[in-house]
Amino acid sequence: MSKIKLLLDVVSDLRALADSVQAVADAIASNGPHEITKPEQQ
Repeated sequence: MSKIKLLLDVVSDLRALADSVQAVADAIASNGPHEITKPEQQ
Protein backbone atom coordinates (compact mmCIF):
# COMPACT_ATOMS: atom_id res chain seq x y z
CA MET A 1 0.00 0.00 0.00
CA SER A 2 1.08 3.52 -0.56
CA LYS A 3 1.85 5.80 2.35
CA ILE A 4 -1.10 8.01 1.41
CA LYS A 5 -3.49 5.04 1.61
CA LEU A 6 -2.11 4.10 5.02
CA LEU A 7 -2.49 7.69 6.21
CA LEU A 8 -6.10 7.77 5.01
CA ASP A 9 -6.75 4.53 6.91
CA VAL A 10 -5.30 6.10 10.07
CA VAL A 11 -7.50 9.16 9.64
CA SER A 12 -10.55 6.95 9.19
CA ASP A 13 -9.69 4.95 12.31
CA LEU A 14 -9.17 8.14 14.32
CA ARG A 15 -12.59 9.42 13.26
CA ALA A 16 -14.18 6.14 14.34
CA LEU A 17 -12.36 6.36 17.67
CA ALA A 18 -13.51 9.95 18.15
CA ASP A 19 -17.11 8.91 17.48
CA SER A 20 -16.81 6.14 20.07
CA VAL A 21 -15.30 8.47 22.67
CA GLN A 22 -18.08 10.98 21.99
CA ALA A 23 -20.72 8.28 22.53
CA VAL A 24 -19.14 7.32 25.86
CA ALA A 25 -18.92 10.96 26.94
CA ASP A 26 -22.56 11.53 26.02
CA ALA A 27 -23.62 8.45 27.98
CA ILE A 28 -21.69 9.59 31.05
CA ALA A 29 -23.07 13.12 30.76
CA SER A 30 -26.65 11.86 30.46
CA ASN A 31 -26.31 9.93 33.72
CA GLY A 32 -25.31 13.06 35.61
CA PRO A 33 -22.51 13.57 38.10
CA HIS A 34 -24.38 11.87 40.95
CA GLU A 35 -24.07 8.52 39.17
CA ILE A 36 -20.26 8.52 39.09
CA THR A 37 -18.74 6.37 41.82
CA LYS A 38 -15.19 5.59 42.80
CA PRO A 39 -13.97 2.13 41.81
CA GLU A 40 -13.55 -0.31 44.65
CA GLN A 41 -10.00 -0.99 45.69
CA GLN A 42 -8.99 -4.59 46.20
